[in-house]
Amino acid sequence: TGIINTDQPWGNMIIRKAEESDIPQLEYIAQAMSATHASGYFATCLQEQEKGNRAVFLAFDEQTPIAYVQINWRPI
Repeated sequence: TGIINTDQPWGNMIIRKAEESDIPQLEYIAQAMSATHASGYFATCLQEQEKGNRAVFLAFDEQTPIAYVQINWRPI
């Protein structure tokens, strides 16, 4: 399923590939980190994921989004 479950002392973390419906959670995390991105940034990242140029993962603690990571397979 592409989902990684971890049962750790700090909680039950779920890590999975991000989808278009996750954009609000990605924006929430970025804002919490004081990161600034242009409008449509995450939509572009997910389009790049569909092309195989990038992978975007989203981590949850139970149902709360807590982190994301991107792997850029084709940096420019």
